[in-house]
Amino acid sequence: MKKSGVFLIFVFLAAGNLAALSIGAGAFLGGDLGGGVTTWSGSSPTDRGDLFRTRALPYFGGGGFLFFDAKYVELSFGFFVAGGKYTTEPKISSVPLPYNEIAFTYTKLNFGAFYKHPFSLGKTLSIFPLLGLEYFAVMSVKENAVEIPEPGEFNSLWLKAGGGMDIALNSRLYIRVNALYGLRAYTQFEAERLLPGAAEIDLVVLGAAGLTLPRLGHGPTVKLALGYRF
Repeated sequence: MKKSGVFLIFVFLAAGNLAALSIGAGAFLGGDLGGGVTTWSGSSPTDRGDLFRTRALPYFGGGGFLFFDAKYVELSFGFFVAGGKYTTEPKISSVPLPYNEIAFTYTKLNFGAFYKHPFSLGKTLSIFPLLGLEYFAVMSVKENAVEIPEPGEFNSLWLKAGGGMDIALNSRLYIRVNALYGLRAYTQFEAERLLPGAAEIDLVVLGAAGLTLPRLGHGPTVKLALGYRF
């Protein structure tokens, strides 16, 4: 099942808990501290051999979002612009070689669905844990300012957990702060590089079998928003 399908099923289940409607808008910061793939000269996870090449894809950025809150459910829609450096760091027998570095930027739309359970700490403050999925649809990717043709290869599905708090300004308006940390499934870009022989030309030249393993995608998100209760 595609990642977008998993996300839509989760949204459908979350929507069954609608109550106590409020809406809002805000801004967020976030990124991915991992991602990419690592190639080894060995042939199995238990016999990896020497580290041969690391392709890392970390990024960081920010954007804006709208959210829909129904007491136990938060749904969100937003846009995200981020940048980073795609590095390829080769090694032979663990000896570092000159590495390649490419600046890249993403423009994404993001869709989130989270379960939450608020706890009141007085008239103006409530806190809540959060657990849910967030899907990022990549609209464009540029490498060294040059647009690449298939940005959808970088679409990603995240599992995120954390917490938040609402600070009431009056009976209608409130400030919402969320802090989350997430893990993501690998993208199509990464998955294609896990296929046997997909990116192992250099290893073949060296006479090695080659094993490519994914690097865990993970990172934080912090959100600040203004909400309105109906």
